[in-house]
Formats: sequence, C-alpha cells, structure tokens
Amino acid sequence: MQRMLMAVALIIVLSIIGLVFERSSRDTEAVVKKNIHSLSSIALDMVKAQTALEATDGIILTPAQVTRLEETMVNALSVKASGFDASRLGMKIEIVTARSRLQPSRELHRFGKWYCEPDMQLMLKVSELQRIQLLEEGIYPLFQVTMCYVNSDGSMTKSSASSLD
Repeated sequence: MQRMLMAVALIIVLSIIGLVFERSSRDTEAVVKKNIHSLSSIALDMVKAQTALEATDGIILTPAQVTRLEETMVNALSVKASGFDASRLGMKIEIVTARSRLQPSRELHRFGKWYCEPDMQLMLKVSELQRIQLLEEGIYPLFQVTMCYVNSDGSMTKSSASSLD
C-alpha cells in the first residue's frame, strides 16, 4: 500500500513538473514570437549599416560580421526569454547589388541549422520590379533578413524585413 501511494505521489509530482516545463516552453515561444518580428527589422538595419564598410572585393558582409550579427540576435532573445534555445534559431540574409544594370548579383548568408526561407526571395522581388520597370538604378543595394525559430511542436515562427517593404 505504501509503495502504491509513493508511486501515485511520484506520478503527480512528475505531472506537475511536466506541466511547469510545458508552460515555460509555451511562454518562451510566445516571447520569442513577439520579439522575432522586431529583431528582424533591427537585423536589417544592422546589415544596411555595413554597406558603408563594403570591402574592396564587393562583399558587403564578411563571415565575421555575420557571426557577430548571430551573436547579437541570440543575446537579445536570451535576455528576453529565459528558456530561449539558440539551436532553434535560424537566419537568412539576402543582399542584391547592381554590378550591371541588367543583371543584379546576389550575396547570401545563413546561420542556424534550420532551413529558414522568406515567403518571397529578394531576387524574385527584384526581378518582378524590373519586369514592370519600377526599379531605379540608384536603389541598390537591397536587403532582406528572415529570422526563424522552430517551436517545440515543430511549427516555425518566421519574420522577414526587407528594404523593399
């Protein structure tokens, strides 16, 4: 009888712990979801600021700058959400420059192991605007940052910010 009571008590304690962790996970994901939208715009502004520092080889972002951007985003989310898991964060950075009027070129950077994609690729947006002749020559470079976070249920929270928005 005593063993049965101990087993029941253990099941109750484990159930309570499970509910606490589940709630904590949902709370963390809600905080991440709320902040990822503003952070994608902040990351876009940070990438834009790098254009003033463009390297002589035409590359706008170096691998070291992408690493610092990743660290900044991870730190910002870690401060806001105590249970934030950096391994579930991903980012795609697209930069389109005009090396020639007819053929824009693309610089692409990623971090995170998740396949993070915007709803519409920046190069596709550029092609569409070129087709209807709405892009001016002096508008380049153009930027798009997409941040993704994989939730515990497998769904993905995603936010994109673009210089065309």
